[in-house]
Amino acid sequence: MKKLRNLRAWDISRKEMRDIRGYADNEQTIKVFNMDGGFCSYPKDNILILEGTGQMDINGNEIFEDDLISARNPDVKDALIRTPKIFYQDGGYYITPVDPLSEWVLVCYLEIKHWNMEIIGNIHQNKDLILKIT
Repeated sequence: MKKLRNLRAWDISRKEMRDIRGYADNEQTIKVFNMDGGFCSYPKDNILILEGTGQMDINGNEIFEDDLISARNPDVKDALIRTPKIFYQDGGYYITPVDPLSEWVLVCYLEIKHWNMEIIGNIHQNKDLILKIT
C-alpha cells in the first residue's frame, strides 16, 4: 500500500471525490483503501489518485493536486491570480500560470502565506471555474 501524503481519489464514472488512506496498483486495476478500513478496486482508467501537497491555504485546508487556487498579492493593488491547476513535477508541486508566457510557480509555504492562496475548487468538480479563470 502506497501512503506518502494525504490522498484523495476522483471516481471518474461516479463523479465523486473522496479521502482515502492509500492505494495499490497493478497493470489493470487500482485498489483504493478507504478511510473506514475497507477497499474498492477500480479499472485504472476509472480512478485518479491525487496527493496533498502538505501545504495549507489561508483557511487551513490542505492544497491537493488538481485544486483550483485564488491568490492575492498584498504588495500589489488589485493583483489577483487565479490558476487552473496544482500539479507535481520534478520533486515539487507547482501552479500553472494564467499567462502562458509566465513560468510555473513552485508552491511553498511562504508563497501561500504571502499570496493569500485559497482553494476555490478543483478541476474535476468545478469545470465551470476553469473556463472563468483561463
